[in-house]
Amino acid sequence: MTIAEVPAEARAAVLARRRKEMDELDYRRELRRLDQRGYSQREIAKWLGIAQPSVLSALRTAAKVSMPLDGFSGATPYEICQRYAAGFIDRAQLVDELTRFPYVKGGQTDGYDSLIVDPAGTWSEVSDAARRGLIEDDVYEEVFNRRHGLEQEPRTCSSTADYSGISQFEFHITERMTTDDAYDTLMRDAEVVDLSAREVPNQARRDT
Repeated sequence: MTIAEVPAEARAAVLARRRKEMDELDYRRELRRLDQRGYSQREIAKWLGIAQPSVLSALRTAAKVSMPLDGFSGATPYEICQRYAAGFIDRAQLVDELTRFPYVKGGQTDGYDSLIVDPAGTWSEVSDAARRGLIEDDVYEEVFNRRHGLEQEPRTCSSTADYSGISQFEFHITERMTTDDAYDTLMRDAEVVDLSAREVPNQARRDT
């Protein structure tokens, strides 16, 4: 749930926990930077007031942490949403970064195994952040529309179905549906998105 949905007396605790998660990530990254700059574990331990073995253990963990992309507050879309939920970035920065992020293609099944595991950096992380309440639905809507050039109201539907009362978000929220068939059927029936000059494969909603 979003912070606005948390009881007032619990918000401070929720926010503190979210910030702690980000602080831990930043700590590991800073350790990694110190190590990469050639500082010894003994020096780092002295500065931090901890034992050298503790530094060694922390550096092993830090080596697995991805660094933020240039021009972004996080390494992945989900982390960017986490930083927003923790209060480290504002809504304008969140929308800007999620709109510009170089998303990678989502995972695909080999045709035999239905299990799909997305790599880091796919659009599904934004959907997951919305489901978990890290970002509001109107943020999801705005980012989705910006990435797809859907600032204008949907055009009149050419099918017999009446979609005139459906907002862009209500229509495009199907991007978060879990089956390709449901998505393709709705797109085929509604025909409200201008897809001229480009084709959208069945996995488009995952690869955005």
